[in-house]
Amino acid sequence: MTTILYIHGAFATPSSFNRIKENLPNHEAIMLEYNVGDNINNVISDCTKKLKENGNRVSIVAHSLGGVLAAIIAQKCPLVDKTVTMSTPFGGSKAADMMKWFNPHPMFETISSQSSLLRNLYQSKAGCPTLSLVTTKGQNPMISEDNDGVVSVKSQTAWLSPEYISVPYNHFEVLLADETIIKIKEFLFDERFDNDDRSGGLR
Repeated sequence: MTTILYIHGAFATPSSFNRIKENLPNHEAIMLEYNVGDNINNVISDCTKKLKENGNRVSIVAHSLGGVLAAIIAQKCPLVDKTVTMSTPFGGSKAADMMKWFNPHPMFETISSQSSLLRNLYQSKAGCPTLSLVTTKGQNPMISEDNDGVVSVKSQTAWLSPEYISVPYNHFEVLLADETIIKIKEFLFDERFDNDDRSGGLR
């Protein structure tokens, strides 16, 4: 049976993936829970260690900041077969670059475009085949370039390794969209659907 590790975004919970999980073929689901106030390097190390100890092959589905964690875990753990990320700030956040000087919250350092975590990631190759869904709707006016309401499109496509697919959803809609579920099925389970399947909707 396929095992999928789900990694949620900042300030979110594993329930973010309820609709996706319910509509994927039968699989074992592992939920990584973390807090953005935690040391992210420790979160990554602990998760990688547990995957290696478990010894089973695994795929990863991740959203937003969780996609950064997923990409690094896949580099560190050879048991990861495939990774799907959504709305992931591979290039960091310009807003975080400024906010980290006014607020010491660890998240701002983690997603700063100058963070060592991100620099090390996008200067290296993916550890496994990676599909990244780029969300293009939302358009937060506080972000001066195309964005999904939270993360710029430029940041989402800053890493050269993934296969990128643009989808017309905002940062949060992507977790509920039928198209997202179809893309994950195709990529992780190698399932193809005819026109009736695509238009009929999911649960």
